[in-house]
Amino acid sequence: MPSFAVLFKRALLLIVFGLFSFFVYDRILQQKPKYKAKHDYAAIYRNSRQVKKAPSDRADLKPKLVYRGTNEKINASDLGLITNIQEQAEYENGFRDHAFNVLVSRRIGRVRDLPDTRHQTCHNKTYDEDLPTVSVIICFYNEHLDTLVRSVESVLRRTPSHLLKEIILVNDGSTHSVEDITYQVKKPAWKKVRQIFTEGRQGLIRARILGARNATAEVLVFLDSHIECNIDWAQPLLQRIKDSSRNVAVPIIDSIDPDTFKYKQSPLVRGGMTWSLHFKWDSLPQGYFDNENKFNEPILSPTMAGGLFAIHAEFFKELGEYDKGLEIWGAENIEISLRIWLCGGNLEIIPCSRIGHVFRKRRPYSSTNARGEDTQVLNVARVAKVWLGDYAKHFYESLPEAKNVDTGDLTERFELKNRLGCKDFSWFHTHVYPQLLLPGQEAPQESKVKFQRWDEKKRNFVESFQIVHNPTGLCVQTDQGPKSKGSELRLQGCMRTKEQTVFLTDKNQLLPGGYLCMDANKDVRLQKCTEQDGPQTWTLPPQRNSEESMKIYNEALGVCLGVKGSRVRTVLCQEEDAQVWSIKTV
Repeated sequence: MPSFAVLFKRALLLIVFGLFSFFVYDRILQQKPKYKAKHDYAAIYRNSRQVKKAPSDRADLKPKLVYRGTNEKINASDLGLITNIQEQAEYENGFRDHAFNVLVSRRIGRVRDLPDTRHQTCHNKTYDEDLPTVSVIICFYNEHLDTLVRSVESVLRRTPSHLLKEIILVNDGSTHSVEDITYQVKKPAWKKVRQIFTEGRQGLIRARILGARNATAEVLVFLDSHIECNIDWAQPLLQRIKDSSRNVAVPIIDSIDPDTFKYKQSPLVRGGMTWSLHFKWDSLPQGYFDNENKFNEPILSPTMAGGLFAIHAEFFKELGEYDKGLEIWGAENIEISLRIWLCGGNLEIIPCSRIGHVFRKRRPYSSTNARGEDTQVLNVARVAKVWLGDYAKHFYESLPEAKNVDTGDLTERFELKNRLGCKDFSWFHTHVYPQLLLPGQEAPQESKVKFQRWDEKKRNFVESFQIVHNPTGLCVQTDQGPKSKGSELRLQGCMRTKEQTVFLTDKNQLLPGGYLCMDANKDVRLQKCTEQDGPQTWTLPPQRNSEESMKIYNEALGVCLGVKGSRVRTVLCQEEDAQVWSIKTV
């Protein structure tokens, strides 16, 4: 057996040889080859045995969405389109909490351009340079953040800076987005905005009183928290108050659709009321606008809607602010309207001032007080006792449930009425609002409006057709007949019958059978036609008598017409069940 010394020498030689070989091999690899192949055949061979992954940015491999029921590629900025279940939840929760489409409100952004809805004669109006300054007071309770911010931004951007002294946000016990709103108010661009807080939920009336008492400008402007001020909205209001501090100026309230947030021009009307003290809009007399200048002149108005108006701060205080005995919400607009007229003021609608307002179809929060009482009935009963005098009997005839309502202590309001030397309601009825007819009094012939039953009403039909479900070849028809309100729609073998004939109106409403409208608000059912944009408005593919499958889109809900089982339903427009329809003329 070799000795240890021999073994050690052999191991050392192997190590030296190995190091030498590695050094030589490394030098050879670093030398440039004399010949370089034109193609890397090894790489080509490797790639041929692998499956290539499509790049994520391949536009031709992305799903193609059809725009509003047509074959055109969908616009990614379509505000109402619901593309997934998260957006569906946002839409549904928004309507539950706010009674409008928060998905669209978020997508349109916190600043947007608006159409100028003023009459052309307003464009040449001039206003004094030294108009009074204004404090804008916006009370809110759990308002949708983007909608509230857009309201404030519209004031900041469309009010001359020398006139806008401050915007006061009155947080009436909100529990949602409190930190986000507080953060927003601290931004430098919002240096004229400050937030104050009520002690718990007080309701709109007392929140506005708190805002007014904290205001420092000459004029108070009260605005709702879901509005958008239009171009030059402030100057016409402030001019009327400069002309007389006893003028109360109200803008024309344009409509912002709660489903689509489309901004729409409102007609020139004035405020009225019923004997139950509910607000209503009244048309102006026929021929009122024969003189074109009337389109820019103040309109005397018996009442106002109440959400938006301007009043001199001292006159508001002199009038007694709001009635603190009114609770939460309701009738405060009628009460202050009567008080303005009866106690020495003038209430005017100013046509050249326009502000958009989201007209919700319901109130998303309760108007009951801590005792569980409906504040609407309680409030109108309190107003009737203070201001109607002998005419209160007509109020109780119209609203019998108000007879036994506890209206609280009225001493302070009667003292105010006496101190201001207010007129009796008979003066208001005679000189301001003679159009308020006494019970049983017949309306003048020229003011009568002829109403038609829904099933006798003539509509402007522009087309009739069948809606065909291409995968089955079946047609859409009503489940219980075209006159059955609430009837669902189903698929049935195609026949040329009235039940399967769908009539299209000039407002893009669909009437299977020609009586009731297809409404997508809950499932797809027949409902009375509303004559307004919303869940009854559909966008159809332009093609007719084509075998190609297309979509039928509901912009208000952001969904498409589809089928589940044999029932017609709404589905997400990305689902296969959406692009299944064709239109067959009859």
